[in-house]
Parts: sequence; C-alpha cells; structure tokens
Amino acid sequence: GLVGTETINGVQTYHLRGTVQAPVTPGVNQSIETTTEDLWVRQSDYYPVQIVAHGAGTNKGASITVDVTATFTAWNSGVTITPPSPDQVTTVR
Repeated sequence: GLVGTETINGVQTYHLRGTVQAPVTPGVNQSIETTTEDLWVRQSDYYPVQIVAHGAGTNKGASITVDVTATFTAWNSGVTITPPSPDQVTTVR
C-alpha cells in the first residue's frame, strides 16, 4: 500500500510497501518466511527510484535475514555493482 510521499536523492516519490507471508524456498535447507518490500517510484513518470527488501527465514535451522537495497539513478545506461565486504557474505551449501 501507499506509505506516503518522500524525496529520494532530490526526486519526489511515492513510497509503497508490501509484505509477502507465503513461504519461499531459495535453496536447499533454506526458507524465507516473511519478505517486506519498500518501493519508491518517481511521481513524474513512475520509474523506480529505490527498492529495499528485507527477508527473514532459516538456513540449516539457523535464523537468517536477507537485506537488499537497490537505488536507480539512470535507465538504459549500464550498471555498476559494488559487492559487499567479505564479512557480510555467507556461502550456503
């Protein structure tokens, strides 16, 4: 639903939020029980400005969280991805 209006990086946006309660199985011995996603779209043309997703679940019985933030600054111009530091990465087998 609509959370409100906000300015992101100088752009007027609509802030939307949704929650998925259904189980999702991303891999063996993993489950994500809840995912909340926030989406900010430009008021002028509804292009995405930012997406923030937060998931909670289990991996081999241990509690895990998954957080993803994507900020859009241009369209159809290529992408640069900066990976997180090694201490923020977990290998699942």
